[in-house]
Amino acid sequence: MIDDLSTPPAGSCSGCLSEHLTCEQMLRLYDILLDSMQSGFMLHDRDARVLVCNRKAALILGLERACLVGSTPEALAGRIFREDRTPVAPEDFPVNVVRRTGRAMEDVILGIGSPDGGIPVWISVNAAPVLLVDEIDKIAVSFIDVTAMKTTVDSLRRSESNLKNILEHTPLGVCVTDEMGHFEQANDAYCKFYGYSRQELLGRHFTLVVPPEQRAFMSDLHDRFIKSGTEIRGEWDVVAKDGQVKTIIADAARIVMDANKMRKVTFVMDITDKKRFEEELKQTNAQLEAQNRMDPLTRLHNRKYAMECLETLAGEFKRYGSDFCAAMIDIDHFKKVNDTFGHRTGDEVLECVAREITALSRETDVAVRFGGEEFLLIMPHTSLQGSMAALEKIRARMESLAMTPHRIKVTVSAGVARYREQGILEFIEDADKALYRAKNAGRNRVLSAPE
Repeated sequence: MIDDLSTPPAGSCSGCLSEHLTCEQMLRLYDILLDSMQSGFMLHDRDARVLVCNRKAALILGLERACLVGSTPEALAGRIFREDRTPVAPEDFPVNVVRRTGRAMEDVILGIGSPDGGIPVWISVNAAPVLLVDEIDKIAVSFIDVTAMKTTVDSLRRSESNLKNILEHTPLGVCVTDEMGHFEQANDAYCKFYGYSRQELLGRHFTLVVPPEQRAFMSDLHDRFIKSGTEIRGEWDVVAKDGQVKTIIADAARIVMDANKMRKVTFVMDITDKKRFEEELKQTNAQLEAQNRMDPLTRLHNRKYAMECLETLAGEFKRYGSDFCAAMIDIDHFKKVNDTFGHRTGDEVLECVAREITALSRETDVAVRFGGEEFLLIMPHTSLQGSMAALEKIRARMESLAMTPHRIKVTVSAGVARYREQGILEFIEDADKALYRAKNAGRNRVLSAPE
């Protein structure tokens, strides 16, 4: 019998083709997505060693990807600087701060360069822990090149007289609003990004490009900014003229212009594609995780997931005394099916049995393909008597079915055990022993483990 299928069996109806992507195919998709994104991305292990580095990260850092993969933060010692041009020690790199504190870091501005050669590149860094059972398993670090934004902001602070020139030539979207929040200036990049002409913006309130549900909050934030002058940098959703929702990073600076009137200058960077990629990455990770816990043939949970589930239920039993049972189910004389009709038909029988077990189980039960023609049914919050009744329904249903176009009839035997604070492996062994007692007693029956 084929236990590990990388593609669905012919004629099966177990889901669409996308559900049967192999882990290798998913990882290839993962690599393509990484290299298509416009921001740098690096995945570190718990010791901060680089596991994954996309093409953009190597380009921004000015190093070969082969040199980065497998390296530690010490490899960049002397090349990373704060905004005040002082070097950052490796232990203070965002990846190591996340390792030490367990907290994510957002929008950290760092320079990449050398003490002698200056700092030609500025980046905005996000770093976050990837948790596994409440412990840091990996650290994800993404960064974007904000050199143009940084240079523009620094130039604006040095010379307000250059504002108009900056507005017209910077590739970033830039707008100027008055004390009341009305547009006074907007450069071509800003107008193009939002889809408005300059005439359509001038004199309108800036919340024109803010989602309706956020307008009151953003208007209040603007008023507080004009009063305090505290710089604002954040990630926001905005709405273009055509109704498309986009995501930006916006930097705002307060300046004094004519007649001592305050103005707000806002610099906008589009990160819509970056956010879309992050969402796709989450979905890809979820699919990979699901594949890692699922039997590809029957679409039931696999043994790994079963062990995790039983450990959780054992913890609940210890804390609250919640009863649970498990049943080991085996198809009687299954070898005859394979020998007589072939392995493909045998697989169809396994799929049919799996569907019936799922259909006759509660939503809270966990059906598992434990191996070969053996299935495990985990039944939380259930007494031994209730579990025996549930397995008898499954046994009777199997006995009545004619499966596959060959009209094959099979029976099942089952052994049921109630958890009594024994070890998980011992608990499964109790159910297994009861199963073999059922087989030795003539098969097509359900027996329980001794209490």
